[in-house]
Amino acid sequence: MKGLSSRKSIKPYAYLRYRLRGAGFDGISDIRGGCGTFGRLSRAAAIARPPAPRGQGLDAMARAGAEAKALILLLTFFPQCVVSMLSMSPPVMASQIALSLGLSPQIAGVYVLLVYAGAILSSSFSASLITRLGPLRTSCACVVTGGAGLALLAVPHLAASLLATAIIGLSYGPLTPASSHVLAPYRNGADMAFLVSVRQTSVPMGGVLAGFVAPPLVLGLGWNAACVLMGGVSAALGAAVWIAVSVVRNELPDKPHGHSASLFEPVRFIFRRPGLASLATSSVAYAAMQLVLSSFLVVYLTSVASLNLVLAGALLSASQLAGVAGRLGWGFVADRVAAPRLLLLGIALLMAVAAGLMSLFTAAWPVGAIAAVVILLGATASGWNGVFLAEIIRDVRPAEVGLATSGSMMFTYMGVLGPSLFGGLASAVGFPKAYLVMAAAVLLGGILGAFGRTGRSDNAPA
Repeated sequence: MKGLSSRKSIKPYAYLRYRLRGAGFDGISDIRGGCGTFGRLSRAAAIARPPAPRGQGLDAMARAGAEAKALILLLTFFPQCVVSMLSMSPPVMASQIALSLGLSPQIAGVYVLLVYAGAILSSSFSASLITRLGPLRTSCACVVTGGAGLALLAVPHLAASLLATAIIGLSYGPLTPASSHVLAPYRNGADMAFLVSVRQTSVPMGGVLAGFVAPPLVLGLGWNAACVLMGGVSAALGAAVWIAVSVVRNELPDKPHGHSASLFEPVRFIFRRPGLASLATSSVAYAAMQLVLSSFLVVYLTSVASLNLVLAGALLSASQLAGVAGRLGWGFVADRVAAPRLLLLGIALLMAVAAGLMSLFTAAWPVGAIAAVVILLGATASGWNGVFLAEIIRDVRPAEVGLATSGSMMFTYMGVLGPSLFGGLASAVGFPKAYLVMAAAVLLGGILGAFGRTGRSDNAPA
């Protein structure tokens, strides 16, 4: 469709019809190669109507073609959920893997750093990959390679472990840019932020799957067989979706975004747009707080608040569930406010308040009060992502969404340094002061993101 990427506003149904015609759909004919649920959803996607006006809620989404959006969410949720599970499974097996390699279980920290380094690297070429393969096929390819990476981890050799870790990290980076690209046609529609937020719940759900699936397999089969089974099944599922779902199999490559294919182009793209640069920079503080929460909550509650391990672990689970609820709730609110960036500032303020209250914990605090603070921190530190990504999508032309998301996520993934810096600071001045520093960092990030100059692209030239 000539000029599609340069239009002022792309109708979601027009975009879908364009892509689906190339996949063998004419918008009214039967699905070729699709059946059952995927067939019905694909048919709905091909004839979906444009979204109702912004802010009309789930009823508006239903009138806009709920089945089409369900297909889109399913095909973006599934890859991220699976690859998140794959990336979070090795730390669950850290003791067994480290024992086989003759290393300390603390090697899990190095694993996380290497995964994020791989994600940063692959984010740099994600936009080019999406242009050549299409976003849905890129996502399925990431599931296949991520599964292969976890299966390779079963080889009890340090070199194989490092290569496997690199493959898993490289498979993680393109997923968010690819899914944002798929959702780009809905950027001016109702419930845009909610759509992105629903999709973003795939990350914590992947962690939940890792926690439920990996331990029984390790205990029953051993960690090597668990890696092979989880990796093999995941890779097979990714390949099956690519082959069996015609929307994916016959996806049209996208029109080039018109920017350099250089590895540094996503970062340059962000820095050329002050509004995006301020928003992306703020995400470093948010991501750091999110990782600090999951990395240090249990040790902090047991050592400072004198809670037992079982109760501390339960509160960690509660914080993660609060993060899922927060992603949905903040996304719902973002679609009903005039300035989502000010909402992000509000989230940052609540995050800072919760971190500040964390610094006051003592053994004398009642468990109910501790739980309330932990849940607030979880709902904010793990709940901001959907609103952030929706703003990135809205601030650029549809053809540039993959590039903009890639560049922004390269900033976000830098938050992986947060736990290391926080741990060093806590060792030097104590946990309470370290939490106060984090509170100040997220508040500054919120201010920077909220008041940085924006550059809405509705009238941007191609």
